Amino acid sequence: MKQDLIRNTPLFADLTAAEQEAICERLYPEQFARGAPIFEQGDPAEHLYLIQSGWVRIVGPEGAALASLGPGSVFGEADVFLGRTRSTSAQAVANIEAFVLHSRDLSALLERNPQMGVRLSQAFGGNLAQMESYLAQRLSDLPGFGDLRSDQLAQVVHHLQPQTIAQGRSVFQRGEKSKGLYIIEQGALQIGSGDSFVELMPGQIAGEMALLADKPHTQDARAVEETLLWFLPRNDFSALTTVIPELRTVLSRNLRSTLSAADQTSAVNQLRTMPLFAGVSDEVLRAIARRMLLQHVPARQIIFRQGSAGEALYLVENGDIELTSSLESPDDVLARVGVGGFFGEMSLLTGRPSAVNARAVNETNLWVLYRKDFEELTGQYPALSMAISRALAARLADADERFVDRHLQRLPLFAGLSSQQLDDVASHLTPERFRRGETIFVQGEPGHTLYLIETGRVSLTTVDGGQEYELPTLHSGDFFGERSLLTGDSHTTSVVAQTDVDLWTLGREDFESLVQHYPSLALNISRALTRRLHQSENRPMQVRQAQTTVTASLPVAPAHPLMAPRATAPMPAAPSRRPAPMASAAASQAPAGLFGAIWGLGQSANNLSIWFQSRTTGTKLRLVAVILLFIWLCGIAAPLSLFNAISQRNASLGAANLVALTQRSWRNTVGSSAPALALKSGQTIALAPALPSLPTTPTWTPAPTETLIPTETPLPTATPTETPLPTTTPLPTATPTNTPAPTATARPAPAAARVAPAQQKAAPQSEAPKSGNQYVLKEMRRLTPCENKGNHNIFGLVIDAAGNPIDGITFIQTPGDNPGEVLDKNVSGSKGPGKFEFVMWKGAQYAVFATNDGQSPSGSDIARPMHSNFIDEAECAPGEGGNTLFHNSFAVVFVKTR
Repeated sequence: MKQDLIRNTPLFADLTAAEQEAICERLYPEQFARGAPIFEQGDPAEHLYLIQSGWVRIVGPEGAALASLGPGSVFGEADVFLGRTRSTSAQAVANIEAFVLHSRDLSALLERNPQMGVRLSQAFGGNLAQMESYLAQRLSDLPGFGDLRSDQLAQVVHHLQPQTIAQGRSVFQRGEKSKGLYIIEQGALQIGSGDSFVELMPGQIAGEMALLADKPHTQDARAVEETLLWFLPRNDFSALTTVIPELRTVLSRNLRSTLSAADQTSAVNQLRTMPLFAGVSDEVLRAIARRMLLQHVPARQIIFRQGSAGEALYLVENGDIELTSSLESPDDVLARVGVGGFFGEMSLLTGRPSAVNARAVNETNLWVLYRKDFEELTGQYPALSMAISRALAARLADADERFVDRHLQRLPLFAGLSSQQLDDVASHLTPERFRRGETIFVQGEPGHTLYLIETGRVSLTTVDGGQEYELPTLHSGDFFGERSLLTGDSHTTSVVAQTDVDLWTLGREDFESLVQHYPSLALNISRALTRRLHQSENRPMQVRQAQTTVTASLPVAPAHPLMAPRATAPMPAAPSRRPAPMASAAASQAPAGLFGAIWGLGQSANNLSIWFQSRTTGTKLRLVAVILLFIWLCGIAAPLSLFNAISQRNASLGAANLVALTQRSWRNTVGSSAPALALKSGQTIALAPALPSLPTTPTWTPAPTETLIPTETPLPTATPTETPLPTTTPLPTATPTNTPAPTATARPAPAAARVAPAQQKAAPQSEAPKSGNQYVLKEMRRLTPCENKGNHNIFGLVIDAAGNPIDGITFIQTPGDNPGEVLDKNVSGSKGPGKFEFVMWKGAQYAVFATNDGQSPSGSDIARPMHSNFIDEAECAPGEGGNTLFHNSFAVVFVKTR
């Protein structure tokens, strides 16, 4: 009897026979007399009822009869499914025989069989309260949603609605305004336009870009088979983002899409107004617009940080962007870019790190041209290359005119130098940047560089007698490292950046050359050292009670720990060796004549020795440095300067410029392979793809532990330690052989030419390995520098046994040591026939495999380990790219065997 009722009730009709039987086992009979209340409004909703015989009247809040239900009807289910108290009352009109299902039993059934809950949700037309834990877990596995807290996921789940789409029916069409977000529970969707489509499988999301950017869909979505979707309506999403602002952030973090036809037309009009593309034909501008991608940036979200690699040109479609020199201070806004504006172009063109931070003021849509596409376009269109060269030359020449006024004239060390002389100084300086908490140098290290602080603060400490002392903090305009530079001795102090600090560095040879030409530099150093010595005399060194080492594991500057309270350590009082009475007596007993003069000199020397010995170690070192500087200035620099002034009286000093400074930095980094920029009339400049980045900052840090870095838009890297170039090592032969030991008289072999670092040998391509899995790993290899061109990706391909590409296969990216933790999913065909792609980040190792169930590697080989943490460098032909630090890629090929 119960089974017949269950099968004929619409709420349970679509359940499987086993699911219907499971519900029957938990139904129990109950009877109600005529006129008896079954439940009242406001009661806890703990039961749903299935009428076997009799009639029930449902009464509304005002006492009005809403419905009368007879045999075969279900009542009370809405309040149970929604997890709320009773919204109506129910009364027996006649004697009632009913079957009752307790909400506790229903929850137990759905916990063991979530698919039953999905089917009940479809029949009910809404989400069930008993399904919330299942849906929260389902959301946590999706890209982006996994970064939300459990309470935030519960709020999202509450707004999800089930939708069933018949095979071949449309979910949304190109040009339609977004209605909401779609999460695939069962079935599959085909997304694309024209002849280009990709297939989305269960656990993937559709329609998020149109929803976030508030733009029409750029593609069509159609059900490949009958498909169940969880739908988040547009209005509900807007309401959620007011209470969960990070919802926009997590969904947009790695989301990009091509521009619609209308947006491409607008982008061409915007590009045409940019001086960078002056004189470029509309055909080239349209090609640029086709390569641009739409990126949505939530309010207050950081787009890139100061010092990060410049990877893209950004055009603002709507919203506002702030360019700042500091993310901590709201007063450090350098510029504000609004609708129709652009930024990021100089870092893209020159290859230098970003000089500013970029942050969205409000919700913003950007059109982005990435470096890889930019390089390909300049290769396809020579006119674009020439136009950019001209624009870059003009921009750098203008920057050169402003450089001296903005930077060098503010440094006291260069006081008294003319603009022409400062131009000459600029050609010898090299810029460096240190993050807060990074060590610039350590006591005991050899020193041959003078450091000048442009912005920021540094702290100095010294160790004496096993005790660490803190010296006065240095600020903008100060310099340090001069003692080791002048004497050639090792550093007597350790220097750490208290804040993010920008420095200008000057090597020993350049320093000596400049002082020979401009003796006032030595005079300025002498004055500064004297002031510093006087300050140290009046301020005893403080004992440093605690020291915390900060190691940066991300591109962002690490937070500097607060210092422990410092106790002033009084210096031990030196015993008085010249009491006043004795001094008077000695004076009265001094012999006269020549012997008296000699005795007086000896007494003065003795007094000076006593005074010197009573000084602190830091004061003694500074006195020695000042004396050495004075001797060097009077005995060497001044005479040589006078000689040069006479011999070069009619020589022109020659104005230097910022380009010379930049060239020097590049030469110090990559040697003669870096192309030079020319600013002379009629000359053009080599394009940015061939230019290396500003040299990374060498810093002494303890060996860091390996830290996994989560995935995001192409992010900045932490300042690496200085790493020697890899030694030249011949590639190993296929069959190693024993090599006799060389004799003592063997003649050294000539140095071999530098070769690219050894690469992981690709698996043979003629025949796939026989692993017995459905998806067999045929090849996994690290790309050569010229193939990679600075990327950090996993480029995948899946083919059949005949070598034909296969689309629609889901691949999963996981940590290299944990295939059960899903980081990202991609479907073959999304990047071309049979192709898929994943991003790798610094510090992490990855594994990739095909999946049949959307989660596990069952039936597939696992490609691992793969990472981008190679620190070797190699050179390619001009314009062909090359590896940079932590920018490496892998190619993997899977064969579907059955």
